[in-house]
Amino acid sequence: MTRRRHVISVDDLAPPFSLGRGAEPAHEEDAPQAARLMKANETEREPSLLRALDHLDRGEWQQAHTIVQQLESREACWLHGIVHILEGDMGNARYWYGRAQRAFSEDAAAERAAARSALTA
Repeated sequence: MTRRRHVISVDDLAPPFSLGRGAEPAHEEDAPQAARLMKANETEREPSLLRALDHLDRGEWQQAHTIVQQLESREACWLHGIVHILEGDMGNARYWYGRAQRAFSEDAAAERAAARSALTA
């Protein structure tokens, strides 16, 4: 007996609606599902950011860097900037603060405290 293989295309994996800038769900009943999916992504990301921040608090910038370089949120960019402050690479830190849309500060302790307040608010 020969087994048939089903080839899946990228279109098969795409949701039936888009949540791009200014886009509306294709079906009104899809809106709550879209909101739940977006909220799930936010809550999945938060533990990673808090774990990275714990590493930063212990001076373990290499471990924090491994986490934040996989994320793209403004908060992750902020923590990425703090990583480079601790590393002593101020030029790279300024770049990541720019990506985070935050004013640059070399005070890593104050920035870590501010980040913890923002992430746990």
